Amino acid sequence: MKHSTKLSLRSLIGCVLTISLFTGTLAAKIESLNLSDIEAARKALKPSFQNGAGKLTVKEGALEYSVDKASAKDFEYQMFQPARLRASQDFEIIGTFINDTIPELPEELASVGIEVYQATDLSNRVSATVSVARLYNYFSRTAFTQIVQGGKPVESTYSEDLRLPPEVTIKLSYDSKSRVFTTFYDSDQGEEVEWMKVGSFGVGGKGGETGNTNWRMRSSEKLLVYIYGYSENLSVFEGEAQVLSLSVETK
Repeated sequence: MKHSTKLSLRSLIGCVLTISLFTGTLAAKIESLNLSDIEAARKALKPSFQNGAGKLTVKEGALEYSVDKASAKDFEYQMFQPARLRASQDFEIIGTFINDTIPELPEELASVGIEVYQATDLSNRVSATVSVARLYNYFSRTAFTQIVQGGKPVESTYSEDLRLPPEVTIKLSYDSKSRVFTTFYDSDQGEEVEWMKVGSFGVGGKGGETGNTNWRMRSSEKLLVYIYGYSENLSVFEGEAQVLSLSVETK
């Protein structure tokens, strides 16, 4: 399913933007990760979870994931601190990612993307990533999304296109009334964005097209945004896995 809109994705890179648009009681606010300023980006990101040799490094213009000595499970997660989300708010998270890793064996894979966690129970989360793996023994690069409850995957799905280009833009949206997360992607980095739907998950027990679970969230609960790189049995070299931009819009 295509969702077309006019948007300059590169305008999301740069200074932290705060935009208030008032129409009656409607207000929108955008927080963007400023990757052109290394110090500002480091202050906005809080290292949170790490395993093995997985490492996220802020460089000018990108947040880079690398693994110099691969193990069975390498990763690093960093929280995007300016995003202050609640279960009662609608929001959209948009990020542009590069995943140019090349797995050659079935046990090798790599992902770079975003996860949203329930702050009161970090075992509940939803992910939206650009993932590379051997799928049915063939190389694949997909937009992948998954819902997790109690630390266990409930349901997942990936884009119909199994050979996406290395650079992909991901959008993860949340509807507070239905309590549904929906993942989209765009792989054409032109001025006109055509959002392709990947899947949707209900976290209030219903509403998701791909799957549903019940996080038992109160409206006042906080949701946390993380950027992460993850890999298994795969060395990730400089420039192969990067975050080029990230913005969070609350409505």
